[in-house]
Amino acid sequence: MRYLLYFLLTCLAFPCFAQKFPVGALTGKTALEQALKQTSNQGLRVLQGKIMPAGVDVALRRNSFALRRQDLEQNVLTSFPVPNIENMKLGIASPTDKQRKLIFDKYTQVTEKLRLFKEEMDGILYYQSNPSEKRTFAPQEKQYFLEQINTLNRELNALSLSVEKTDVVLQRGKAYLQYALSVVSPEMVGFLPNLQPTDPRTDRELKTEEFFLHDPAENRFAMWRLFQKLDSSSAIPNGLRIAVLNDRQAFLIEVEYAHKRKELFPLENVKTYEEVDILLEDIRSGRETFDVILSDLCVPDGGGFRLVQSLRQDGYKGVILAASAFWEEEVIAFSLYNRGFDGMFAIPENFETQPHWYDRLNQGLRNYFYYRNIHGWMR
Repeated sequence: MRYLLYFLLTCLAFPCFAQKFPVGALTGKTALEQALKQTSNQGLRVLQGKIMPAGVDVALRRNSFALRRQDLEQNVLTSFPVPNIENMKLGIASPTDKQRKLIFDKYTQVTEKLRLFKEEMDGILYYQSNPSEKRTFAPQEKQYFLEQINTLNRELNALSLSVEKTDVVLQRGKAYLQYALSVVSPEMVGFLPNLQPTDPRTDRELKTEEFFLHDPAENRFAMWRLFQKLDSSSAIPNGLRIAVLNDRQAFLIEVEYAHKRKELFPLENVKTYEEVDILLEDIRSGRETFDVILSDLCVPDGGGFRLVQSLRQDGYKGVILAASAFWEEEVIAFSLYNRGFDGMFAIPENFETQPHWYDRLNQGLRNYFYYRNIHGWMR
């Protein structure tokens, strides 16, 4: 009878015991290990904390490889067309003999530079297309290639003003530079200016230090500059209306909190946006008027690139400043300047988590108006 009672008590207690101490815990297996085993049995995989289908879709992988191979064949494994100077169509009406000679000479020089650059890059691009041969470029090496690409791109831009844009050599040159840039520095693809004639800016001269909103040279080593008032020429106009565009809600929340605490743009009016379309609609409808727009470059619906193009085409005369984690490089300043930006903050990811992060934005805005006032910039 006693043994029967022990048996009944054990049966009643086992479910509670099993719930508190799972079999996995008794065998040394954690819940994570069991979950991983379960996903493995179901043909799943864990990627960055998310359960995803295991493996790669063979069709997608084959298509991706075919696209890469197609790009390689079109750009690296084929040569540029031979320029046909005699039948070349010019983009200007009734050119004089002297103008034709100047255009032909420039065309010959640029196409020769493209050919030499292609000879230098083809081997590099070929090996970079092979996963087993692919390597990471050193910063100095990447900078060298970026300068080469940017220089050739500028010359093609100038040449496209006098030669028909349907010219085969110019089209192939443009495609090759884009492909080379996508391999050498894919994060820079959006910065390469389009090879279409653009109206030159006459409102100001591009100076890299000023474009990146650095402190004026005369104030750079004055440690007390943060505790004194700058001279009147650098004063920010009272009551500026500032729009901040960024797709990261955490950043926008910090902007709003810092503004309410009078830490960020304390004397200005600030409104935040997550989407380009809403900001454009507010401006175009007249619901909002902004003197300054601080825009992230990489927003899903177009970001700063689409915003600045749309607003400048609409005749917007206000200040548009870019905010990006990209490095302060001349090619970036040149590209953003030509697209209509007035300056750029080079700020790291999660910038708003750093102590006193708002000081950089406050000082950069002061620097912009300092430079604008002393140079007399005016759109």
